[in-house]
Amino acid sequence: MKEEQHRRSLSSGEVIAENEDLLALILVRVPRKSLLHFKLVSKHWLSIISDPHFLLSHARKNPTPVSGLFLHRLTYPLFPQFDYIFLNPNQIPESIPFPSLKFPNFGSPFLRIVHSCNGLLCLQDKNNVDSFVFNPTTKQSFKLPVVSQDFILISTSLAFEPSSSFHYKAVCVWKDFSYINFSVFSSKTRRWNCVEKFKRLDGENDDIEGVFFKNGVYWNGSINWVGTEFYGFRLDIREQRLVHFVMPQLREGQNSRKVKYFGESNGHLHLVEICMPRSTLFDVFELERDYSRWVVKYRVDLSEMTFVHPGMVRIEFEECHPKHYAFRILCILRQGEETNATLVVAIPGKIISYNFIDEKFTTLRDLAPGRLDMPGLVRYKWSHSFQHIPTLPFV
Repeated sequence: MKEEQHRRSLSSGEVIAENEDLLALILVRVPRKSLLHFKLVSKHWLSIISDPHFLLSHARKNPTPVSGLFLHRLTYPLFPQFDYIFLNPNQIPESIPFPSLKFPNFGSPFLRIVHSCNGLLCLQDKNNVDSFVFNPTTKQSFKLPVVSQDFILISTSLAFEPSSSFHYKAVCVWKDFSYINFSVFSSKTRRWNCVEKFKRLDGENDDIEGVFFKNGVYWNGSINWVGTEFYGFRLDIREQRLVHFVMPQLREGQNSRKVKYFGESNGHLHLVEICMPRSTLFDVFELERDYSRWVVKYRVDLSEMTFVHPGMVRIEFEECHPKHYAFRILCILRQGEETNATLVVAIPGKIISYNFIDEKFTTLRDLAPGRLDMPGLVRYKWSHSFQHIPTLPFV
């Protein structure tokens, strides 16, 4: 009797293993981490899990929140150094996926992260010539072809929607003697296409109407660049054209804005400007999806944090001095319900999470003193903070 049941069970297992559609329906519900191990079961399973259509279905059924941040240290070592901060304070250190970030051997030890988008990283060498797309979850990488034979790179950004397509785009802003150029690379065609160019009115400047095209953010189908004056720019990926969008009104007496954070989270685009005399008091702006206006989403006062963490007060500077309070915004996270909206900030020796709703502080990580750290030094800043979302597509 037991032998007969065993045969039936074995037969059922064989039926599932041989039925590709049924096996795919089961695997599409398996977590990403397990899928990486299941690739090793057999060539058949590897083929199913590696299929682009399977990856697309898996991404749609298994939306993944931001799990951590890659942080580029501001100290000046011989080689760029990165830390990984897990956003769950209850996560035990042994299970942190990237205690230190090590890239594949691209032939250059001076690689740095310049952009992240939904799980993919864009890397560049110190000479701003070679660029790579890297998936830290699968460890796969791709070297982008050179955009032009004679160019100076301004920035490279990624556009990737794993729930919509298994292909990604890279947007390169570059200049030559006469123009600022905008080129789009498609992982589907493996080619660059120059979609916009603007005459450089001043051979020394890289800006257009106060926009310098650094630190682009992918949101709402576009790469967005914040402006220091009245307008920002966005490159619409689908239509491949450059469009203005309005910036928040400058405060009275301001000639230009000092941006302390510009980033996306869960379909929301945020902007933070620090205005003196109290840098711990600021508004978090959110841009409407139709680009019509910015609204104040949160009002933040971090002054109470200085009582709990007095090390963020630099007494050598007057209170009205911009360096009096030592903190930097790393990211704003909107995940799940509205009550789970948080601000992640770096202060000397710590990474802190601040909940916008209940105004509570949580220490995410205590930082070990660095060899080049100085008193009052904040090791990271928002433009060197990159969200990590586990993803499986090939690059």
